[in-house]
Amino acid sequence: MKFCSRRKLCRLCGSRKLTGLGTLAVFPAHAGEGPDPEGTIPSWPVEWSLCEACHHLQNTQIIQPEHLYRTSPYRSRAIPGRAAYLNRTAEIITGLPAFPKAGKVIEVGANDGQLLELLGTRERQVIGVDPSPVLPQLPEAAKPLWLDDVFEAKAAASIRRQHGMVDAIVAIGTFSRIDNLHAFLAATRYVLKEGGVFVFDIPNLASLVAHNRLDWVSHEILSFPTIGILQQFFDQNLMRLVQVLPEAGTPDNLLCVARRKEAGTEAETSVQAAIQQEQQRQGKELQSITEWVTRLPTQGERARAFLAAAREKHGTLGGIGLDHGSWNVLHVLGITPALVDVLFDDNPAIQAGGPGSGLAWPVHRLGDLAKHKPGAVVLLNQDLKLDPALNAYREKGGKVIALFPEPAYAGK
Repeated sequence: MKFCSRRKLCRLCGSRKLTGLGTLAVFPAHAGEGPDPEGTIPSWPVEWSLCEACHHLQNTQIIQPEHLYRTSPYRSRAIPGRAAYLNRTAEIITGLPAFPKAGKVIEVGANDGQLLELLGTRERQVIGVDPSPVLPQLPEAAKPLWLDDVFEAKAAASIRRQHGMVDAIVAIGTFSRIDNLHAFLAATRYVLKEGGVFVFDIPNLASLVAHNRLDWVSHEILSFPTIGILQQFFDQNLMRLVQVLPEAGTPDNLLCVARRKEAGTEAETSVQAAIQQEQQRQGKELQSITEWVTRLPTQGERARAFLAAAREKHGTLGGIGLDHGSWNVLHVLGITPALVDVLFDDNPAIQAGGPGSGLAWPVHRLGDLAKHKPGAVVLLNQDLKLDPALNAYREKGGKVIALFPEPAYAGK
């Protein structure tokens, strides 16, 4: 079976005019695994391209989802930042006037079922769809149904045949990870009732570039669409983008609402406002994207040089990962065990990928930081949300290195 392929047409408009921006990093096939010098984990490059026709930034190296996610260690509940984001997002979604108080709701990309549980009520039945093999253990009151598959024609037909059409479809952290978005929207339209809503989020590209969010560079993230091209894409697929909530969740995401394109389905002013903002900054944004990508190699060189000097000075370095995207940062900057000796993380999925599993580093809990006493620690998370164990380490004189915006010793 061919696990990886290269996309030759734009994922949204179908144009062949894709301009390659280069290879940003080489990643192992599963999220959360570190660089693998022995070559025991299949690896593929992350290659970004910009469509000259619609300006859609996209990853053109595609790993089949059945291969990518079936053995992935990623679990939403185990990642504090992700769990908090899903909690906030669930409150926003269920508070939307258009979101059903009762009926059937599909969550696409349900992972370990955290959001599924938050959306389910006695009156609202939830159906999870995900190629992950782990069935979530949810309270009996939620009574979830689970479909172990990707959400395309077969899954939609199965749901419609067994349960009828649904009142809402939710895809949080999923839409940007889908390669065949035309098939996805066709499945959405097939199983969504007239008047039903599709709620999803997308990366806020302007924010990611402005804040140098290297943790979003991954083989899993395939699309960074703008609202303008997304509106055209939905119209072509008989859907209508009706609402954009830029203040929802985090600055790194935009929450969007769409409906089937029926008579009377009109977009709110928030959609046009978002498009106008994009048009005002379009020229500068395209330039900044290109410059950002071309700067990555030198950014990695500066980070590695700083860490090499720090390691020579302090003896050992420990990497602190406080969220899942920290491991993306390691790959993009080219940081290896020759620079950072050990990793500290409370994410069980990361710990499970420790010695003997193919992960290049030993992994310990954050609470063991004082026990192992590295000469200095490196913050791999760009949000710099400090942990009590890390604060205790600093209070005892431990040195902390921040990699962003430039490598430097972090102040108190």
